Amino acid sequence: MITFDQTLYAMERIQDSLRTAKTLEVQIRHAGENLRDFEGMLRYARKRGFNDAGEVLAYIDRVLIPRLEGIVNALEAGTVEPLRHLNMAAEQAERLIGELQAVTGGDAPLDL
Repeated sequence: MITFDQTLYAMERIQDSLRTAKTLEVQIRHAGENLRDFEGMLRYARKRGFNDAGEVLAYIDRVLIPRLEGIVNALEAGTVEPLRHLNMAAEQAERLIGELQAVTGGDAPLDL
């Protein structure tokens, strides 16, 4: 049987894990800003009026590809840990729900 103290502890752990949602939100917002900036770089390249295909390829290799790689790397680095915490919170909630259902004698929703 699960005690009130155990329930409270489990909820506190879930709450701690869910706090990373703010971090994830910030990372996604930054990625959106970076992608809008990248879009501007693409529009600039289109209007620039390159003299030949070699200049276009040089701009792509020197400017666009490194910028896009930076955006991808930042997004990956900034979201891995928050997503791990959110998945952990989901697993903890599932376990807690199972324990609480065992106490209540079924899987019916609790009337709060």
